[in-house]
Amino acid sequence: MSSRQSRGFTLIELLVVIAIIAILAAILFPVFAQARTKARQASDMSNLKQIGLALLMYSQDYDEHLLGIGLPYNDPRCSPGPWVYWPALLQPYAKNTQIFLSPQFQVAYNANAPWVCKQLNINLSPDGNTLYFSYMLNGVSNWYFTPWLDNNPNAHYGIVWWMNPSDALLAVPSDTIYVINGHCPDSWQDGHLDYPLYRKLNTWTCTGTDWSSRDPNIQGFFNSRENVLFTDGHVSTRQWGSTYPSEWTVQDDASVDPFRPH
Repeated sequence: MSSRQSRGFTLIELLVVIAIIAILAAILFPVFAQARTKARQASDMSNLKQIGLALLMYSQDYDEHLLGIGLPYNDPRCSPGPWVYWPALLQPYAKNTQIFLSPQFQVAYNANAPWVCKQLNINLSPDGNTLYFSYMLNGVSNWYFTPWLDNNPNAHYGIVWWMNPSDALLAVPSDTIYVINGHCPDSWQDGHLDYPLYRKLNTWTCTGTDWSSRDPNIQGFFNSRENVLFTDGHVSTRQWGSTYPSEWTVQDDASVDPFRPH
């Protein structure tokens, strides 16, 4: 009777199999990462939609005036300063602090800044030294880098708390940015925005994941993109750097926008 001899894998065959697995992993891991980012982007957009509903309810309660970047509070509990940012002012309507924190990006903000009221702002760290933010509200009133075609920068402004604009002043609500992904809670000048840095008008930004990069692949929160809540309540996604100055104003400024096609 003849005996059978079992044959195992040779070293070369094992190395080939390992190499194939490594190649497949290298191909699939970025795909998995992008899929995870897309899922987080969907959750982020859901946050913005809920924030939009809370902003709408706030406006209805305050004679259709829009909530700005925050308010100074004359409250004896406040230290070291009086400033309360907009997420805390929305809390009675949102009743959820977590919608103000993106699953993709959360910025650590110094709660000991001399203007901040630590006691009344939300998403304060347990040690009381850090506030966390993921979204930036449009409060632009100063234009240092934007060459408006009408040469009148004071004629353009966003949702600025001391101007207290009403819904009636919104010329194009579906084209006016209200809240966007950012690493600052407020934007009060065009240097905070994405387009000046992208168009090489400025050297830094608050709208993006990095202070100074002009690369959408670095700055975009979600595969080179950022999520945007507009004042009419709809949420969209844009490539980082692609916003226009006229999208940051409550007026209809498209005709004097230096970057928008005419």
